[in-house]
Amino acid sequence: MTLAFTNSFILRENASGINKRGGAYNIYMTAMLVLCIFVLSDAFKKMRTCTGVRQLELKFYVINFCLGTLVIISAYLVSSTFGIAILRYIGPYVMFISLSLTIWGICYHSIFDARQVFANLGRRLSTLVMLTACIHIADSFLVKFVTEPFALTISVCCGAILAMYWDRIVSQWLKLDAKQILAGPRAQIIEWAHEEADARKLMTKFEVFLRDWCQTTSVSFHTSENSVSPMVILNTSDFTKDFPLLRQTGYITPETLTRRRPDSEISLGKAVLSERNLAALIAVPRGSHSPSCIVTFGHKRSLRPYTYPDIQLLIEMIELMDNILAQARVAERTAQIEKMEAAAMMSRGLAHDLNNLATPVSSFLLHMENRVAAGSPEAEVLAHAKHSIKVMQDYIRESLFFARRLVPDLQTLSTSELVNSSVMVTRNRAHARNVKVAIDGLMDLSFVADRPLILRLLQNLILNGIDATPSGGQVTLTAGGADGEKIVFSVEDQGVGVPAGYVDRIFEPYFTTKVTGSDVRGLGLGLAISQKISDLHGGELKVGKTSCGGAIFTFTLPANLREAGLPAPELAPA
Repeated sequence: MTLAFTNSFILRENASGINKRGGAYNIYMTAMLVLCIFVLSDAFKKMRTCTGVRQLELKFYVINFCLGTLVIISAYLVSSTFGIAILRYIGPYVMFISLSLTIWGICYHSIFDARQVFANLGRRLSTLVMLTACIHIADSFLVKFVTEPFALTISVCCGAILAMYWDRIVSQWLKLDAKQILAGPRAQIIEWAHEEADARKLMTKFEVFLRDWCQTTSVSFHTSENSVSPMVILNTSDFTKDFPLLRQTGYITPETLTRRRPDSEISLGKAVLSERNLAALIAVPRGSHSPSCIVTFGHKRSLRPYTYPDIQLLIEMIELMDNILAQARVAERTAQIEKMEAAAMMSRGLAHDLNNLATPVSSFLLHMENRVAAGSPEAEVLAHAKHSIKVMQDYIRESLFFARRLVPDLQTLSTSELVNSSVMVTRNRAHARNVKVAIDGLMDLSFVADRPLILRLLQNLILNGIDATPSGGQVTLTAGGADGEKIVFSVEDQGVGVPAGYVDRIFEPYFTTKVTGSDVRGLGLGLAISQKISDLHGGELKVGKTSCGGAIFTFTLPANLREAGLPAPELAPA
């Protein structure tokens, strides 16, 4: 800065009042020219590897401004060397053209909306005015006490500090500070997390909140927990596998896809957005191989696109929401395990007592079997008594199995063998109720699990399907793979489905909606035992509704439990 006031930088002729450039000025401008060329070449190199918004930033911010600066510096050097005075005045015109191209690029590619552009422009202009005013006022005051170079240096330092403070205030006034914008929503989201423990209710609140915040037509969360059937986009692992751009960037919009070179992946993304009338897709966590949550956004009511700053704010909020939902699900799972523990303890004691009481009664009925005449009233009473004691013994057997602390005996199994064995075990029940058990889409895959336990789980699901399906109907059993790391079994019936109010309770011990089957009322332990077996294998058991209105139970488990990290037997829930 001191150099600018020396004769080697600017020579002033008092007679003519014309400023002439010195040698130091030419050296300074040449250094700026070299630096500008270096930055420009580096930007061209990086632009080949960058994509999306980063590439646009290089085009319209770095390259555009570097080219403009390069033209201005070159014009000043030519003007100083050859005395072409008109070249000194092209600077403002070049900057105007550069800014115009930048604004055009921003608007055309829908990176920022008009408000954001003008708000940022106003903030920068106000900061520049504040900086200039502070330097001028401070320099006018300090020049009376300090010599010129030092007075200006102090003025610039003070002005810069005040300008930075002013820029922060203006950013808050114009709501350009991301932390300030997210402060209110984050506080509201955290407050809901403290008030509500149910993950589904929290998810509903989050959807409504994002819909109102974005002023959009629809917002929907899709996670592995609320997606039952493997659908494109709703199944996060399948979709991100076919569309890695979503996994890499964390979001896609029609505008981001338009800015990319067309290929099969881009065509898939455009088709998905168009078919479902979506304006944005966000996957969190960003960069994850299998995102835990995908959120779909409909078009805004104002028809404005989702710009880059909008997406960044949404990603911050959705990551917070996803963490809260994960914590809520862990808490729910812990509460469910504790409930299962309590029910198992109660079942263990009750089953032993009932077994002691039922044993002499069963022995007496067996003793009386040959002492009554066939077809007599006594024989009819005896038959009812035998049926009742059988139901009681089934209940005792189920309760003892549920109360037992199971330790899986892992071995390599085949999906086709397990499925065929399950159909054979349930054949008599299906024949008695005139229901067909069909196998569809069977893939012969190998996996590691406990054969009797998995067979018991499939048997329970098939028997429930048989009892729920009307006479002449069909229960369909399928087995396949997902992601190359999971085995998926599904059992689909043609009944009336699970009532919406009971979906959260059907896996609870002793809760049943069954009014048909081998007994008058179900014991309420079949699905609880299935859930326990699923947990022991590190799997996931879910229920949904088929297109025909029936129920579909889907059981997913790791193909290799040892690699998947099966819980130690002593830690498995009882």
